[in-house]
Amino acid sequence: MFRISPERHNFLYLFAGLVLFMTVLPVVADVSRVADSLVTELSLTLVLLVGVWSLEGNRWVFRSGLALVIAAAILNVSYFVWPQDWTVYAIKALSLVFLLLSAAITFRAVFLAGEVDLNRLAGAASLYLIIALIWSLLYSLLYAADPRSISGLPAHPSLWDCLYFSATTLTTLGYGDVLPLSAAARTLASVEVVLGQFYLTILVAALVGMHVANRGSGSR
Repeated sequence: MFRISPERHNFLYLFAGLVLFMTVLPVVADVSRVADSLVTELSLTLVLLVGVWSLEGNRWVFRSGLALVIAAAILNVSYFVWPQDWTVYAIKALSLVFLLLSAAITFRAVFLAGEVDLNRLAGAASLYLIIALIWSLLYSLLYAADPRSISGLPAHPSLWDCLYFSATTLTTLGYGDVLPLSAAARTLASVEVVLGQFYLTILVAALVGMHVANRGSGSR
């Protein structure tokens, strides 16, 4: 039976933060379009902070992640004091680097041999959501470089708009209201679809294998 380890349940907090970021905050931002940018950037920084805490088991990774988040927070403050387009791109780039780091560490923790508990399952779910968030940042940066690369997005898409496209692509839902047009956008979308399907297949096989192995060793 799955259980929560009282010593380590970092991924449960990370998963809760990601779910909140992807579901509640877009609605809050949409209520007041004026506050959309503020809500987006501050909430993304908050999620990154939660992500840093989830990496506390590795000292150098924790310090690297903390440095990235501090840099992103400083850029956030500077943007609202002195708005510059390059600041937004720099924040997204720093967030992207941190999320890639978080994904690598989370992947290692999820697929490492050991007990299959709720924290590990939360880590697996968190990694899936992190993939969607990583691609939303990639789509956002691509659209900023070439607005003709993706159709169906508003003139100045928010991160939530790109996250919507990323989520529907990752899950292979594909409503068809947002479409990749350029070669770069189609490549990104194709890689996300394949990665999402492979991840779910490998994840189920790995978790079932670990669970069976743990039950077998415990019965001896």
